[in-house]
Amino acid sequence: MNLRKALELRKAKEYPVGKVTIHKDGTQWRKTKVGEWVQVKKGRKRRGINIKKINDGIKKAIKEKSGRLTHGYTVTNAFWILENGNIEQWNKKGITERERNLINVHSHSPENYKEHPKLKMDTFSGGDLWALRHMIKYGYGDTLVVIDAHGKMDIFKGSEKIGEFTRKQCEFERLLTREKYDEIAKKYKIPIKQREEKIKRMVLRQIAKDTGSTYMEKVRWKK
Repeated sequence: MNLRKALELRKAKEYPVGKVTIHKDGTQWRKTKVGEWVQVKKGRKRRGINIKKINDGIKKAIKEKSGRLTHGYTVTNAFWILENGNIEQWNKKGITERERNLINVHSHSPENYKEHPKLKMDTFSGGDLWALRHMIKYGYGDTLVVIDAHGKMDIFKGSEKIGEFTRKQCEFERLLTREKYDEIAKKYKIPIKQREEKIKRMVLRQIAKDTGSTYMEKVRWKK
């Protein structure tokens, strides 16, 4: 994949608030006023993504250790959801050698998240894609989840093409220079306070589209 193609100022299709969207797998989703997607009717798994399993795993992990609600120190706060639904800490020795179909989860919320209830959640970084690339390349998983402490999550289920990415392709932010941000923000009239997050999401949508991956945004893991 030519990563620069993902930076050609293309805008993803917009869905109207409140309208029910039916995915190919039969699940139904509705966009809320704050841009979140909520499932309105239970259906089959979305392209192999078991939302209920992820939701249950996150709740189990938070109950086990509340600090996982925030980013903190990755070694102690990030965790795995195993194929059987159990939870293991990110640095559990030997887990990537003996387990398969692992789901990697970590938070992007700051320690003082309670003081900022309206704080917008951060999506995946290039470093996160690099970690996903390693998971796929070495065959122990293909799904990455980032959560925020207020109950939302983004999910990226990567195809084999992500496993073939170079570090430069994964770390897409390096191509998003200040001038590039300004150019895209001006074209799509994106407010300064929101531009970096919105543009990163635009790029990730395009990467998912070009590689046959699935990128789900702002899905509720907590009611």
